[in-house]
Amino acid sequence: IVTKTIEILKSNLGLGSLKDFVFFIMPCIHVCCYEVGKEFLEWAKDSCYVKGDKVFFDIPKFINDELIKLGVSEDNIFYSPLCTSCSSPNLPSYRATKTEERMISFVWND
Repeated sequence: IVTKTIEILKSNLGLGSLKDFVFFIMPCIHVCCYEVGKEFLEWAKDSCYVKGDKVFFDIPKFINDELIKLGVSEDNIFYSPLCTSCSSPNLPSYRATKTEERMISFVWND
Protein backbone atom coordinates (compact mmCIF):
# COMPACT_ATOMS: atom_id res chain seq x y z
CA ILE A 1 0.00 0.00 0.00
CA VAL A 2 2.79 2.43 0.88
CA THR A 3 4.68 2.02 -2.37
CA LYS A 4 1.53 2.29 -4.49
CA THR A 5 0.40 5.39 -2.60
CA ILE A 6 3.76 7.12 -3.09
CA GLU A 7 3.73 6.20 -6.80
CA ILE A 8 0.24 7.74 -7.17
CA LEU A 9 1.29 10.88 -5.32
CA LYS A 10 4.38 11.24 -7.47
CA SER A 11 2.39 10.76 -10.66
CA ASN A 12 -0.62 12.93 -9.74
CA LEU A 13 1.21 15.71 -7.91
CA GLY A 14 4.46 15.63 -9.83
CA LEU A 15 6.46 14.91 -6.71
CA GLY A 16 10.14 14.29 -7.19
CA SER A 17 12.40 13.35 -4.33
CA LEU A 18 10.97 12.29 -1.00
CA LYS A 19 13.95 13.61 0.95
CA ASP A 20 12.05 16.62 2.34
CA PHE A 21 8.92 14.70 3.30
CA VAL A 22 8.11 13.75 6.87
CA PHE A 23 6.05 10.63 7.55
CA PHE A 24 4.15 9.71 10.71
CA ILE A 25 2.81 6.19 11.06
CA MET A 26 -0.42 6.49 12.96
CA PRO A 27 -1.40 4.17 15.82
CA CYS A 28 -2.09 0.66 14.59
CA ILE A 29 -1.99 -2.87 15.87
CA HIS A 30 1.59 -3.77 16.77
CA VAL A 31 3.67 -6.91 16.79
CA CYS A 32 2.64 -7.61 20.39
CA CYS A 33 -0.92 -8.37 19.26
CA TYR A 34 -0.95 -8.94 15.50
CA GLU A 35 -0.82 -12.69 15.00
CA VAL A 36 -0.81 -13.67 11.33
CA GLY A 37 -0.49 -16.79 9.22
CA LYS A 38 2.80 -18.40 8.32
CA GLU A 39 2.38 -17.14 4.73
CA PHE A 40 3.56 -13.72 5.96
CA LEU A 41 7.02 -15.23 6.36
CA GLU A 42 7.13 -15.68 2.57
CA TRP A 43 6.71 -12.00 1.66
CA ALA A 44 7.50 -10.02 4.84
CA LYS A 45 10.01 -12.15 6.71
CA ASP A 46 11.99 -9.16 8.01
CA SER A 47 8.87 -7.72 9.66
CA CYS A 48 7.73 -10.95 11.27
CA TYR A 49 8.59 -12.43 14.63
CA VAL A 50 8.08 -16.07 15.45
CA LYS A 51 7.21 -17.16 18.99
CA GLY A 52 6.80 -20.89 19.23
CA ASP A 53 4.44 -21.86 16.44
CA LYS A 54 2.91 -18.38 16.16
CA VAL A 55 3.86 -15.60 13.71
CA PHE A 56 3.43 -11.92 14.58
CA PHE A 57 3.62 -9.04 12.10
CA ASP A 58 5.22 -5.64 12.83
CA ILE A 59 3.29 -3.10 10.73
CA PRO A 60 5.35 -0.01 11.73
CA LYS A 61 8.61 -1.81 10.86
CA PHE A 62 7.17 -2.95 7.52
CA ILE A 63 6.06 0.60 6.62
CA ASN A 64 9.35 2.10 7.87
CA ASP A 65 11.36 -0.31 5.69
CA GLU A 66 9.17 0.44 2.64
CA LEU A 67 9.65 4.18 3.07
CA ILE A 68 13.42 3.83 3.38
CA LYS A 69 13.49 1.72 0.19
CA LEU A 70 11.60 4.57 -1.52
CA GLY A 71 14.30 7.08 -0.54
CA VAL A 72 12.85 8.58 2.64
CA SER A 73 15.41 9.48 5.28
CA GLU A 74 15.03 7.44 8.45
CA ASP A 75 15.23 10.75 10.35
CA ASN A 76 11.95 11.78 8.67
CA ILE A 77 9.93 8.75 9.74
CA PHE A 78 8.04 8.78 13.03
CA TYR A 79 5.50 6.36 14.45
CA SER A 80 3.15 6.07 17.35
CA PRO A 81 4.17 3.47 19.92
CA LEU A 82 0.49 2.90 20.74
CA CYS A 83 -0.94 -0.48 19.83
CA THR A 84 -4.60 -0.10 18.95
CA SER A 85 -5.29 -3.56 20.33
CA CYS A 86 -3.78 -3.32 23.81
CA SER A 87 -2.44 0.19 24.54
CA SER A 88 -5.52 2.30 24.80
CA PRO A 89 -9.24 1.71 25.25
CA ASN A 90 -9.79 4.97 23.32
CA LEU A 91 -8.37 3.67 20.03
CA PRO A 92 -10.60 1.54 17.81
CA SER A 93 -9.39 -1.98 17.11
CA TYR A 94 -11.45 -4.46 15.14
CA ARG A 95 -9.24 -7.34 16.25
CA ALA A 96 -9.60 -6.45 19.93
CA THR A 97 -13.29 -5.51 20.12
CA LYS A 98 -14.87 -6.15 16.70
CA THR A 99 -15.73 -2.43 16.55
CA GLU A 100 -16.98 -0.82 13.38
CA GLU A 101 -15.11 2.40 14.24
CA ARG A 102 -12.12 3.25 12.06
CA MET A 103 -9.17 5.58 12.11
CA ILE A 104 -8.27 7.90 9.26
CA SER A 105 -4.96 8.51 7.53
CA PHE A 106 -4.15 11.50 5.39
CA VAL A 107 -1.55 13.06 3.13
CA TRP A 108 -0.79 16.74 3.45
CA ASN A 109 1.21 18.90 1.06
CA ASP A 110 2.08 22.33 2.38
